[in-house]
Amino acid sequence: MKNLSILLVLVLFELSFTQSITLRDTTNQYDYIIITVPEFVQTCQTFKQHKESYNGFNVLIVDTGQIYNEFNSDSLPQNNIREFISYAGTYWQEPKLKYVLIVGSVKAVPNFFIDPVIPPGYIQYFQSDYDYKNNLYDSDITKFDFYVGRLPVRNLIELVNYFNKVVWYEMNNQLYDWMHSNLFLCETDQNFRFVDRAIWIGESLPSNINQKYMEDAVGYQFYGNIDSLFNYINYHGTSILWFIGYPNDSTFMRDPTFIDLNDIQLLDNPEKYFISIHFSQNAIMDSNTNLSREMLFLLDAGSIGAIVVNGVTYYADYTNLEKNWAMRFFNNNDVSSISNAIDIFTSYGGVSFYHRKVINFLGDPSLKLKYDATVNVSETEDEIPNNFVLYSNYPNPYNNSTKISYEIPVQSNVSIILYDALGREVATLVNEVKPSGKHQFSFVENNLVSGVYFYTLRAGNYSQTKKMILLK
Repeated sequence: MKNLSILLVLVLFELSFTQSITLRDTTNQYDYIIITVPEFVQTCQTFKQHKESYNGFNVLIVDTGQIYNEFNSDSLPQNNIREFISYAGTYWQEPKLKYVLIVGSVKAVPNFFIDPVIPPGYIQYFQSDYDYKNNLYDSDITKFDFYVGRLPVRNLIELVNYFNKVVWYEMNNQLYDWMHSNLFLCETDQNFRFVDRAIWIGESLPSNINQKYMEDAVGYQFYGNIDSLFNYINYHGTSILWFIGYPNDSTFMRDPTFIDLNDIQLLDNPEKYFISIHFSQNAIMDSNTNLSREMLFLLDAGSIGAIVVNGVTYYADYTNLEKNWAMRFFNNNDVSSISNAIDIFTSYGGVSFYHRKVINFLGDPSLKLKYDATVNVSETEDEIPNNFVLYSNYPNPYNNSTKISYEIPVQSNVSIILYDALGREVATLVNEVKPSGKHQFSFVENNLVSGVYFYTLRAGNYSQTKKMILLK
């Protein structure tokens, strides 16, 4: 993965981008459009090449400046962008436009304000990409004509991090056990009974897709704490992470908060990237952020897509929506992508037209979940790892003990050495032959002073180092 990151960065500096087409030219032939601001255009070029070679798309990168130059009939820039998308989807030649990826926050590439169903102030930003999905030249406003995803990036590093993860996910042909697992993170609440709702949703998943439920109250059947959450994600992995409970932009759960923006820095799931589903996360302006956004742009960790509500909806209706999605996510014969799965119109469970308007997808709109419809989950739990991997210790920082996990694809003589900040060897944590598989051990500090330490895994020709922080 690191080599891929370096390769993509090098390509980014070597490529030059030339925009030579006219957007109103009806001979244009593109089925995937990337809309972004000028400073991100060249960085998107590498992703364009990947989508063309991997998916066979014809991809066009266009900056907002050119759109506004050729489509300027309205004073609102988002209306001009929508006119461009509709024009391209109607008048350009085959293959017809299908996917639109918007790269930038809603301030950089604006979208549409949604009238709230409750008085303003409950949620600050009622903004949605919904109208971009509807063709202005199509009289059926209940039908989605285009599948739209957004990357609310703020800098080139975030953009490269995301593109690298998607390229790895799509290019790697290996199927892993975590691709057949769904994790439901549930808040314990006697009134809403979130875990029961999660189980109801999970019943719609295929029988070979494992469902794991975790709730925060001690003594409950599915009890789990923050350690077990991140250990599961980092060590085992999950295809989808469902957040079922009281939401906020920067936190999940309340009284007390279970996870916040600082916690997600503990995600260390390289090559185990997931899709996250959130009940409510505000639209991304330059003035705010949220859990779903931050997980998208972590280096070699976090998510590759997020389904979010940028407005107000009712929990019962949204649960019906989620159950409907669960029936479609792992059915690539029925849907073409994750964004397609959530955009299929249905009156299932009495879901209103309004609720569909506030649902947004963050990420590549053509992204598909990878899984094997014939695999038996119970037979893959002991799957042999495909690569050497050293994970970050958890918790980190720590004040007494911490857990270290690693994976090795073949039996190897494994050593893990602990060093101080000056590079001096402090302790030997592991030094023995280990069988292939996943390994974890607890390290208890022994007369160490507070500070930064490094631990290095060596096995055969493989070597990797991680940083840990001891705070007493």
